[in-house]
Amino acid sequence: MVDISGSARDITRVSFIGKDFDTYVTEIESFLNQRFGTSIFNNFRVSGFGRTLIEMMSWGLSTLSWSLDRAATDMYLQTVEVPATAAILARFLGVKPNAAVPSSADVEITLGAPQSLDLIIDEGTTLDGPSGLVFQLSDRVEFLAGEVGPKIATVIQSELKEELFISSGEPSQYFGLTRETDTKYIASSTARSWIDNVEWEEKEFIEYEQTDHFQVDYVEFPPKIRFGDGIAGNIPVGGAEIRLQYKVTEGVDGNAPANSITNFSQPITLNFSTVDVTVTNPLPSSGGANSSTVNEIRALAPKVFASAQRAVTQVDYDALINAYSHPIFGSVAIGSAIIVRSYEDDAEMRSIVLSLEGEGVSASLISRIEAYWNLIMPDHCGPNVVSCRILASDVDGRYIAPSSGLVQELLTYLNGFKESTVAVKVVDGSPDVVSVDVSARVKIDSDMVESIVLGNVSTALSSLILGKSYGESLRIGDLYSAIEAIDGVIYSQLTLSPASKRNGFGDIEIESYEVITLGTINTTKIVE
Repeated sequence: MVDISGSARDITRVSFIGKDFDTYVTEIESFLNQRFGTSIFNNFRVSGFGRTLIEMMSWGLSTLSWSLDRAATDMYLQTVEVPATAAILARFLGVKPNAAVPSSADVEITLGAPQSLDLIIDEGTTLDGPSGLVFQLSDRVEFLAGEVGPKIATVIQSELKEELFISSGEPSQYFGLTRETDTKYIASSTARSWIDNVEWEEKEFIEYEQTDHFQVDYVEFPPKIRFGDGIAGNIPVGGAEIRLQYKVTEGVDGNAPANSITNFSQPITLNFSTVDVTVTNPLPSSGGANSSTVNEIRALAPKVFASAQRAVTQVDYDALINAYSHPIFGSVAIGSAIIVRSYEDDAEMRSIVLSLEGEGVSASLISRIEAYWNLIMPDHCGPNVVSCRILASDVDGRYIAPSSGLVQELLTYLNGFKESTVAVKVVDGSPDVVSVDVSARVKIDSDMVESIVLGNVSTALSSLILGKSYGESLRIGDLYSAIEAIDGVIYSQLTLSPASKRNGFGDIEIESYEVITLGTINTTKIVE
């Protein structure tokens, strides 16, 4: 049998040809028997020259079939595997996959002493984050004479890059962008282009009009800037200098912990003297996301297309919410829309009640509040209120509360699609997050390295718990199956928490308005 690499075998493909090496060997042998008969040709021995010719031909044909199957695979959105091709197929639906977005955080900036003059810290000034991350001020910060702050400012995880090209004057020119895009992403909507110092506008797609605009293909490798053909988009004049600026970001890896953005990259000066400035981020940054994966394009593009640029059904709202990203405030990690008709449907009200419980309010009063809310909701425009619960994610992929900026920007975006009779609310979905802790005791083969096996167990558990959808429960049997498929694991014992969400089988069962995220994983070796 011909040896095809494991990665090649694992690639999804359609059965356009659908023939492998063994099939061709069988069919060629059958043809020879029918054509010549066994009395004329019967040299099918492994050591025979006839067998050599059969297998050489079968190898060539099976390789060609595999290549044709791969080409056919990338013709369909359901089976496409190449990100750039997935983006092209999504374009046929009028949908552009999301580019990467940087994480953002609010920082507190305080002067060590009042200054006699106004101090302005410009937009784009860089700050150092953990592990070499670079953040930039999204707007300028101004301290009037005598002020010390603290001032609140938003920073985004990004760095400014620039590249120069020369136009050939040909239609449909494109240029690859290579400044650190092999290890980082171009941040969404940050590209700016000047043609001989005249700025052109970025558009989602090259539009059918003769105007000065360009398109950026963010999910290709390397990303590309494209210009028009003179009918759809203008052509840069031959010999013109094309200057392009853009920001690169680490995407999801740019999410920084709280109190980890603590200084400016360069000293802040006023009137040629260094100013004592302290800075910190009380809360972790959030919203950072990588560009759309093939699976995300495959799942969301048809739903966004089906919404037809309006929000009517829950599917419409869910598609628009989960496809949303903002160049400053980041991306929605997971979201869900629901028509608010009761206390259980209203995430904000449940959050208020949880706060009251934390303050020691009696259970009887809480029950009265819940009952009263359920009573008034149907008469209080409940059927016309759409509540959109959203979450961001941290650097490990855990669901966390979104920034207030992301909440507000998504609300503005959805108001552009909703029907006039509908009131849209966008709320923090973190009160609905169920954090699942896992205790895993593992019997390990004595020939295996304990630390490696336990590390593989933690990785397998994380991959199954992270990225859950709203209302998706966690089955302990799925965790057992994943762990016991790991080399070196003989058997395992698992316990999931919180106990309040655990059923009699050990599964974590949640309500439709809840979503699971990963808490802690504790792995230990079973010693007998």
